Amino acid sequence: MSTEANKELVQRLFKDIDALSPTLHHDYFDAGYVDHTPLPIPDLPAGLDGARQIYAINQQAFSDPWHTIEGQVAEGDVVVTWLTAGGRHTGELLGVPATGRDVSMHGVTIFRVVDGKITSRWGVSDLLSMFVQLGTIPPPGG
Repeated sequence: MSTEANKELVQRLFKDIDALSPTLHHDYFDAGYVDHTPLPIPDLPAGLDGARQIYAINQQAFSDPWHTIEGQVAEGDVVVTWLTAGGRHTGELLGVPATGRDVSMHGVTIFRVVDGKITSRWGVSDLLSMFVQLGTIPPPGG
């Protein structure tokens, strides 16, 4: 696939996440997918099962999810995307009961795409900001 096709695949992925697609993992991820920086959730596997668990946790914890792609670059089989994401916290998340608050955070994710499927992910998300917005952590310097 071309770099443009790989970028479009990642763009569609985030649109389908927002649409709560039930076939997300079958449509986008290779069976041997590895997340090299999974979220800090206890006992979360780094493979496709872990990705499915994260998706289910986020679906349960946040309603009205949204992603805004701020920029993207691609070279070869690698797509780098920086984005802003958010939703309304309407369910329990890692022991934090629903707050009803709207939250957002920034992140950068790097996907490796081979033959139209995502095989690997590396990422950084501003989880500190999200937990400050949820009121579970005081703001830095506050």
